[in-house]
Amino acid sequence: MIDRVLALFNQSINAVVNWFAQIMDSTGGGRLYIAMMSVVLSVGILLTPLLGAARSGLSDVVRRSRGSKED
Repeated sequence: MIDRVLALFNQSINAVVNWFAQIMDSTGGGRLYIAMMSVVLSVGILLTPLLGAARSGLSDVVRRSRGSKED
């Protein structure tokens, strides 16, 4: 049963990748898409240390309410 689910999942991923590749090849936007994604990812990687958790919203800090005084 799990083999059938994994095969279906694999087939759906392949179908989406092939569909996307056909669209990019027919419009000629493949290189532009790769260039734009490279710029976005490189800027994101470079700015993440500067902006920290404020950008991602994934802070590990646990905040307690000010009125609570538990030990």
